[in-house]
Amino acid sequence: MSDIRDLAVLEATLQRLCRSLSQYLAESFPWADPGERGTVEQIRRNTSEEAAAAVELGRLYTRRAGAAPYLASYPTVFTNYNFVSLDHCLPRLAEHERGLVASLQQHMQGVRDAEIRLALQNVLEMKQRHLKTVEALAARPAGSAAR
Repeated sequence: MSDIRDLAVLEATLQRLCRSLSQYLAESFPWADPGERGTVEQIRRNTSEEAAAAVELGRLYTRRAGAAPYLASYPTVFTNYNFVSLDHCLPRLAEHERGLVASLQQHMQGVRDAEIRLALQNVLEMKQRHLKTVEALAARPAGSAAR
């Protein structure tokens, strides 16, 4: 059995991964110009990697806590991203990713369990890669889609 604080950080990280803006966008399908196929594919790769990481964290949590983690619904503010363009979403996605990275960095500092800490470190590194990708996509001029 792991320390309750470590489990709380693990569960909160899992919640953030499963209910992130990138996961929401993957399910809400923002409008994208046919020429933005490369951008859409990159976002899909990121969300797929994020979903796989969430599965691994969920398994770790279940093994350590002896119960399934709680996953709430998406934040209602995400509904603001329904029926909008991908170009509109990218700067907000970059901002959201920055927040996730900062939050994870802060919360990881108190984790003592080595296995949980390593799992969180792996997620942090993945999110940092995704942040760089999304920032690059968001920095391109609107309409100049990655092909």
